[in-house]
Amino acid sequence: MDLARLRREILDRRVRLLISGHARIEAHKDGLPLSEVERTVLNGVVVEDYPERDRKLLLGFAARTALPCHAVLEYLAGESEAYVVTAYVPDGAAWYPDYKTRK
Repeated sequence: MDLARLRREILDRRVRLLISGHARIEAHKDGLPLSEVERTVLNGVVVEDYPERDRKLLLGFAARTALPCHAVLEYLAGESEAYVVTAYVPDGAAWYPDYKTRK
């Protein structure tokens, strides 16, 4: 997945960004507005890459609350839709304080 290209295509509306029901529920439970999930997709850093599944784990921080946000983005090259599979506030027991490194 070429993330920079995908982001341009999302912004240019050539690729539609969809947020799964699961991601919506998990984000809501953690107090993350969907706008922050979208922001993470468009501006976050890659934490983990899963090329065998065409997925990336991205990290962003909510603008208002500074909450960390993890979003798993899935995209098959050439498709017209990209999916946020899940989104959540990472658990401090499982991640180091940078939220980029698993314990």
